Amino acid sequence: MLSCVFSAFAENETASAEKNGLVLRNERLQLECVSKYGDTVDFPENSAEGIASAVARGADMVLVSVKKTADNRIVLMADSNLSRMCVDADKNTVNLDISQVGLEELETYYLRNSTGLSHESVTSYRVPTL
Repeated sequence: MLSCVFSAFAENETASAEKNGLVLRNERLQLECVSKYGDTVDFPENSAEGIASAVARGADMVLVSVKKTADNRIVLMADSNLSRMCVDADKNTVNLDISQVGLEELETYYLRNSTGLSHESVTSYRVPTL
């Protein structure tokens, strides 16, 4: 698993990040807020929309996880298996390892909201590429 941190250069409150132990300080020793996987309250984790929302809400950085597909494309996904986050067009859980799926097939799947799991609603969002 490879995790990347992308700086968003926003100024914000950091209480939530401090509470979760995700605090960095910049060169001026000011606290910076790091969002893990983006805004997972309103969007699927690691989704482009969730990352944009976290930045809009004031995150200085967003931590994302990436995986490689069968055709060597890099996508934003925390798990090696798609079953927690992805469903097919019929809303069936996709129980495949991401390394077995090419990008073209992956783009046919939908993300569950928030942190996935079977009780989360299915969204119209897809797994983004990096």
